Amino acid sequence: MKYLIKINLKTIKKNKDFGNYQSIIPTNKTIKFEFEGTSNLPDYFKPDNNCIIVESIKKFEIKVSYLIKGYIISEDLLKKCIDEKLNINLELNQNYITVDHFPIPEYSYKYINTLLVCNNCNNKIKSDDLKSDEFYDYYSDKVCPKCGAFDCCDITYESIENALIRKSNKNTYKSFNL
Repeated sequence: MKYLIKINLKTIKKNKDFGNYQSIIPTNKTIKFEFEGTSNLPDYFKPDNNCIIVESIKKFEIKVSYLIKGYIISEDLLKKCIDEKLNINLELNQNYITVDHFPIPEYSYKYINTLLVCNNCNNKIKSDDLKSDEFYDYYSDKVCPKCGAFDCCDITYESIENALIRKSNKNTYKSFNL
């Protein structure tokens, strides 16, 4: 028996980035800090644990003052500095990478989980439960989850064009049933 796996019409969404073949992905961020004051950093600054100190100068002018520069490596420490309104200069730099990929399709969608019968063991299985496997140079994405048979059923997936026609017809019929 041949099965048609249809697209769930409720899941069809138009992609705002349709046609793009590059994505910009945020990676690590660096948080530099500079502290200048008459007291040292609070005790919750723990070097090599939640911060890295790169420069620490103790000045002896009219009164003792500190100049400390470094990096915050903990989100908790950053939040604490902001919440306590610590007199500290912060500089946040978000780094990004650009990834090349296949063009983003016009629509994203999901298929309906369809009940199938395995041609080998005759067990009922769901289309979402099908496995994929490779044996030497033979690949199948229709491996029965019960008996392991390759190409256990004959299926075709509905095209997005046909699903859009079906959706359009469904909406047309709705408008007549006011």
